[in-house]
Amino acid sequence: MRIRPFASLALGLLSLTTIALAAQGSWEARTAMPPGNGRWGSATFVIDGIGYTVGGYDGTTEINDVKAYDPTTDSWQTRSPLPVALRNASGFALNGKGYVACGYSAASGHFNSLYVYDPFTNSWSTRASFPGSARYGMASFVVDGIAYVACGNSGAATGSYHADLYAYDPVANTWTQRAAYPGMERMACSGFSIGSKGYVFGGRRDDQNFSSELFEYDPATNTWAQRASLPATGRSYANTMSAGGHGYVIAGSDLANAGLTDAWAYHQATDTWSPLATYPGTGYWGGTAFTIGNRLFCGHGRFNTTIPTEFFEFTSPFVGVPTVVGASSLAMGPNPCPTGGTLYVTLPGDVAQVPAQLVLFNTLGQPVLRQPLQGTGPVALTLPALTPGTYTAHLLADGRLVARSALVVGER
Repeated sequence: MRIRPFASLALGLLSLTTIALAAQGSWEARTAMPPGNGRWGSATFVIDGIGYTVGGYDGTTEINDVKAYDPTTDSWQTRSPLPVALRNASGFALNGKGYVACGYSAASGHFNSLYVYDPFTNSWSTRASFPGSARYGMASFVVDGIAYVACGNSGAATGSYHADLYAYDPVANTWTQRAAYPGMERMACSGFSIGSKGYVFGGRRDDQNFSSELFEYDPATNTWAQRASLPATGRSYANTMSAGGHGYVIAGSDLANAGLTDAWAYHQATDTWSPLATYPGTGYWGGTAFTIGNRLFCGHGRFNTTIPTEFFEFTSPFVGVPTVVGASSLAMGPNPCPTGGTLYVTLPGDVAQVPAQLVLFNTLGQPVLRQPLQGTGPVALTLPALTPGTYTAHLLADGRLVARSALVVGER
């Protein structure tokens, strides 16, 4: 066991970190996972405004099932399964594709594999294997198109734990070891990113204590800094997300509590925490969580031997949630447009100056076109040779869904 100087600071920081505010924000139930499809320990990622939950444990065995959540229709759809059944892997999205790293199954043990999902082909393939020890229970985050995977467990529940950090470059398909996480070795920690910084929160430490510590990683300098600890019980397998310069920690397990329900916001600018409205469902750990645009979703997970299927959206008081505007604000034509023809799209004024893209989905919810757009006048794009029918067009700006409408593709 390796103890570093930072580890002893956590308790001393608690009194300095809480913003004296009442619990804030609100929760609203969304469509639950279909009956019989509960899971904990899934990997998650978001591509083109769709959230994916991959693998996990269904209460009996590890699974390779993949479900995709569309917030515009509040619905779940099944996608091509992961080639292996596993749980407690790390998930992240890079360049329009989803990745699942490492993981564990009772049948196969610990994994060091890396799988990539292409939503356009609804298929999986392999990439360069994780170079560290095979493991599960890592934290991961993405900064500037590079994924970072930290810590994890290569043994039984009580270890061997890790504190190493590796960076994955999807263009070069290579891993590079970076500066080690400075706290005690741990598993079941959680990661998120805000701007140019990555964060690792909590986890089960090598001394078997449950952590409330927060560490910040700066890829530009390859250095770590300890930030304010969560002013609440330490925990493992918490859900973490980020939006609008704030991080979010929801639920988790402190062993004494098989599933917590408290929720917290971390404010990067002030290095402080605020309590949020309590998660309204069954307390859980190892759940599903993703940020779509700046909408926050979470649920599922495990409570004792129960595997909840409920799913909720959180409206944060610190982040403005964009409203999906009507079809009239997404001016495009001709509509119908012939397959292989030219489609003209006029961007709303507040979108024309930021990175935007138009994504077309077929009736199965699979993307068939992803086209960057920018400009104030009509932007021309050529449709591929699509099967005639009705498609759904999503206009995304900075990852946020700002408009949605139907597009009819006809015969040429």
